[in-house]
Amino acid sequence: GISSDFIALQDPEALIDLLQSHGNVRQVISGHIHMTTTALHQGIPFTTIAGHHSTTAEDFGTKKNKRRREGPAQMAVVFSGPQLTTVHFDNYVDHNPEVIRR
Repeated sequence: GISSDFIALQDPEALIDLLQSHGNVRQVISGHIHMTTTALHQGIPFTTIAGHHSTTAEDFGTKKNKRRREGPAQMAVVFSGPQLTTVHFDNYVDHNPEVIRR
């Protein structure tokens, strides 16, 4: 559902069928589109993370070239237990200025 994902699987339903056959997939995490987003597809949670060197900005509803931005370099840390899965995003390289609270 992300227009910047122009390199798609040839048979995406085969992947969904495989994941559903396990019955206990808690989170699918990938890169490729260089933006942080999450969705639920046929009961399976999917998450993408920003790139290590650049990110893209979604222009909802269009297929035009996406704006590219430098950083942040991002990783996902997954905490999972019997009843809960949490995906924490960490921008380990971030050029935004630090906000100091007084």
